[in-house]
Formats: sequence, structure tokens, C-alpha cells
Amino acid sequence: MYSTIVVCLCFCALTPLSALPVGCTYDSSQILYTCSARSWSLPLAYADFDSVEPQRIVLEELSGTIAANTFSGFTSINTGNFDSKYVPSLYMICYANSDIILDSAAFTDFSFIDEVKIIDCGLLSIPSDVFSGFGDVNLFHITGGSITNMHPDGFKGLNVKKMAQYSDPLGEFAIINSQVVGSTMATGALFNLLEVERVRLERAHLMVLQADMFSALKKLKYISLNDNIMTKLEGNMFTGLDALSHVDLYGISWFCTCGYLWFLEYSKENNITIGGDIVCQDPADYLNKRATTYYQSTCVEYIVCDGQIGIAMGESCMTLVHMLTYGFTLIVCILSCVAFGLTVHSYRKAKAAGLLEKNEEPRQGRKLSGSTWNKIDDDGSKRKSGRDPNRRRDENQSERRQDRRTREPSDRNDDRRAREPSDRSERRVSQNILRSPRSDPSIHNFDF
Repeated sequence: MYSTIVVCLCFCALTPLSALPVGCTYDSSQILYTCSARSWSLPLAYADFDSVEPQRIVLEELSGTIAANTFSGFTSINTGNFDSKYVPSLYMICYANSDIILDSAAFTDFSFIDEVKIIDCGLLSIPSDVFSGFGDVNLFHITGGSITNMHPDGFKGLNVKKMAQYSDPLGEFAIINSQVVGSTMATGALFNLLEVERVRLERAHLMVLQADMFSALKKLKYISLNDNIMTKLEGNMFTGLDALSHVDLYGISWFCTCGYLWFLEYSKENNITIGGDIVCQDPADYLNKRATTYYQSTCVEYIVCDGQIGIAMGESCMTLVHMLTYGFTLIVCILSCVAFGLTVHSYRKAKAAGLLEKNEEPRQGRKLSGSTWNKIDDDGSKRKSGRDPNRRRDENQSERRQDRRTREPSDRNDDRRAREPSDRSERRVSQNILRSPRSDPSIHNFDF
């Protein structure tokens, strides 16, 4: 019996028991290891996680320095044993917003991590290439705390990209509620995030944004700059970002000028949705009024006319030169019409005067009364002619034909009207003239 007990004790002593690193706990329901910096024993070695692969790790109560030897052996992790329902993650949470210093080689073993969050930490420095050990990640967040110093290449080697294998593919880089000391990002800090699709810089105490801040991010679709202390956006900040479709600008006090509100017109022309109530804090006349009101009332004409004096007409501008040219042309047209009218009026008046003179010319004609020929003198009296009637008639007809040849066509009608008989006596005389002597039975005693 004793021998059996001894054998069992020896067997149990030789069998390795499931163990955890010092200061760490494990939640099997979330496949999550939580390790406290206040009780852990460094280095935190991969070999100490002998129960389940450390797919998701929370490092809490951090302070001081995260040195190059803080972690060891994680390059040997077997990603084939990961649960596909969970994203391989590393969360670093500082103790009461404690300051930490990141060694540039602190995360060289964490290439298997696809989601990184640094929470409530006072980052005294972000040195060059410090996050390059993570390689490709679906999400990278710095939330809470502060950032005192940021090297321009601080995010070099970090590739934030949308990973379709996860249920929530984002490709998102964010600094949220973390005060950036100096109120500006390091020049070119985001230039290396070539595949990022979402950038959130919210409540980061940013006052100045460089005009080329996003210029290298050709896949960028979404930008959030909510609740920063800036008052303007530098011109052409979104130029070249062909994939950009949405920009959130909530909680910003805008200094409204036509130059600073350039993005209102740019967003319409490039199908970019602007989120947020864009409200002016200056000038005083537009305090707490929408920036679109200021823009429409003040800037549209300026932009359409490109700084020239003129009037905006839709998308075109009528400049002062155009107005003077059109005005001069209109005056010339009016004067031309007046001159033409006066010319026509003068012509008609002159023509009417000429017709009157023609109508007042004394009429001379010859009338036949009974069996004798009569001549109508200028005073209207009649006298008999002693000449032969037939001969007289032939001479009269010859004179009429000659007159018709020499008169102008326009005068013929006037003469015709002038020759029309105006009273009964003239009509009788005309009838006698037109009547043939041979057809008149009362005329037969001519002496040939």
C-alpha cells in the first residue's frame, strides 16, 4: 500500500502542471491573459504561457520604462493554435495616467499582434521605429494620457491596413482623448501609414495641422478631427486623396474667412461628406452662426470672381470690364436704333412732300363737248379749237405715249391718280374724249 502511494506521488511530481507567468491571470471565456506590472516578474517570457497560446494580452498598471528586455521568446508563438474568432491583441494600460518611456526595441517579438491599444499612458517619447515590431495591424489606438514628444518616424515600420479575415476589418489609426503636447503632430508623422483607410485624431488638443499631413495616405477614406482646439484647416489639405469620402469636424470653433472655409466648396466638388455643425466663433457678426451662412453671403462671389470686382452669376463672373463693355454695346445699339428711326421718319416726310408737289401741278387736258373739240385752259375756262378733231385726237394720243415713256415707274401711279376726274364735268369730258367720233351718232358733219 505504501509503495503504491509513493509511486503515485512520484508520478505527480514528474507530471508538469499547467502554469502562468508570475502576476498574470487567464480568462478562458475570452482567451485573455492579464498581467500586472506591479506584480509581474520580468522578463515576461513566452515559455511561461504553457496552457494556452497568448493570443490576447493585457498589460496593466504600467509605469516607468518598457525596456527592450521586458518581453522574450514571443517569436516562437504558434499562430496556428489561435482562435479565429478573436483578433491577436496587445493592450497596454498605465497606472493612474503614469508616464512611460518606450524603448525602440521593446516590441520586436510581437509581429503576430494585429490590434494594439495604448490606454491612459503619458508617453514621454515616441522614438523612431518603436512600433515597427508589430508590422501589419488592423487597428492601432492611443487613447487617453498624453504624448510629450513624437519623432517624425515614430510610426515608421507600422503598417495599419484593413484585414479582411476579421469580422471588423478597419485599417484604423487613432489618437483619441490624448493630449498632444505642443498641439501639433510631428511633421511627416503619418507619412509611413501608406495603407491606412481610417484616421481619427479626436480630442487630441491639436491646434495646427500641416497642409501635407495626409498627402501620402492615398487609400484614406475617413478622417475624424472632432473636438480639437484648431480654428481652421490649411488649404488643399485633402488634395490628392481620391479615396476620401467622409470627414468629421464636430466640436470645432471656426475662425470663418473665405480662405479658411475652402473645404466647404472642395467637399461638394469632390463628393466628400462633411460631418459636424460648422459654426463660426469669429467674426463677431457671425458668432454661433453656421459657417455655410457666412460662406454663401461673403465668399461665393469672391471665389467665382477670383478676387476681381464683379457680380457672381451662377458659376460665372461678370467683371467690371465685362459690365462696361456690355453697357457701351447697349448704348451703341440704342443710338443706332434712334438714328435709324429718325432716318426712316425723314425719308417718309420728304417723300410725302414730293407727292404733294406732284399732286398740285396744274392739270392740262382737252375735252370734247358735242361735235367740237374743247381745250381746258389754266384758269378752268373752255375754248373751242378750230383744228381738225381727228388730227387733234391723234396728236393728243401721241403726246400721252411720249409722256408715258419719259416718266419714272413711280410717277406713273401718281399721275394716274392725278388724272382721275374729281367732279362730274371732268368725268363727262373724259367720256367724250374716250368716245370714238364714228360711234357717236351726233357727230357726222365733218368737212374732210
